Amino acid sequence: MVNFLKIRWKGIQMPKVVKRGAQFILRYKMEDELMAAYDRRIQFFYSKPLILRKWGEGMGTSEKITIVPTWVQLPNLPLGMWGVRSLSKIESKIGTPIQTDELTTQKLKLDYARVLVEVEIGKYLP
Repeated sequence: MVNFLKIRWKGIQMPKVVKRGAQFILRYKMEDELMAAYDRRIQFFYSKPLILRKWGEGMGTSEKITIVPTWVQLPNLPLGMWGVRSLSKIESKIGTPIQTDELTTQKLKLDYARVLVEVEIGKYLP
């Protein structure tokens, strides 16, 4: 985990990393260091989402995660639906839009559009 963070978070002061079960607790000395890392909160670690949450008083390590970033493929989209506005409307029906895959943005692979959205676990998806 530490090596991953060093590579992905260049220019950010490294926190002390403590492992607890399947979770990692990142300890920062300064609030601005924490905020710099938190601004990059959507990351993937070995193709699994790395979800950062700021620790709050009374917050336990066993709290359930209810929202996860998920890559969604949208197959067979008509060419007129590949614009930023159209994709954004579609993404918003699924969850909270985060980003669009580079191949989708540049329209280099038209088999499907690929978008990253935050999805509520257990919620019905259209």
